[in-house]
Amino acid sequence: VSIFEIDEHDGWWYIAMELVEGRSLYEMVDSAGPLTSARAAAVIADAAAGLRAAHHVGVIHRDV
Repeated sequence: VSIFEIDEHDGWWYIAMELVEGRSLYEMVDSAGPLTSARAAAVIADAAAGLRAAHHVGVIHRDV
């Protein structure tokens, strides 16, 4: 995901990032039912890898 801006407003830091189109995890489960264990593990692993990369450069994702 591309980062367009990192800035602060009224004491709150923010990151403006590219919007990536696609379905949310909620939408996936809502339309197809519960994920298999293997698919759930893959989704969690992908999320963890993204969070690890962000943490590596000092970014804490507040929405997780």
